[in-house]
Amino acid sequence: PTSAVELMAVIENLARRLPAAVSHAHEDHVELCRSNGLLQSNHGLSCQLTATEARVIEALVLAPQRVADIDYLLTQARSRDGSALSKETLAVMMSRLRSKCKQALGLDNIVVAHRGVGYGLSVSCRLR
Repeated sequence: PTSAVELMAVIENLARRLPAAVSHAHEDHVELCRSNGLLQSNHGLSCQLTATEARVIEALVLAPQRVADIDYLLTQARSRDGSALSKETLAVMMSRLRSKCKQALGLDNIVVAHRGVGYGLSVSCRLR
């Protein structure tokens, strides 16, 4: 029997080492234009995001190790008029964002859920 904290630490350490061991020559990456919410892939494809989706992607890019907890994302996703999202609405938005990016960019599961933590990006993303 191992404690959950110790197991999570081992998994996080392994996850940090894995990307260094894998060749990044053909890795997918995207670029988010913050001024207009356009997400562009390195393959020349683009996807227009809503303002809330763009704020969430930006928050994920700026999060440590590209993983952000749900409360942080809810704060970042708050609309300009101050209305907040619920956790359920955030989950639905993430699902729609995955579908939208798969259809427009050909990227499967661009946003991944980290159980008990929040969400993260599965591809590298640059802000412009």
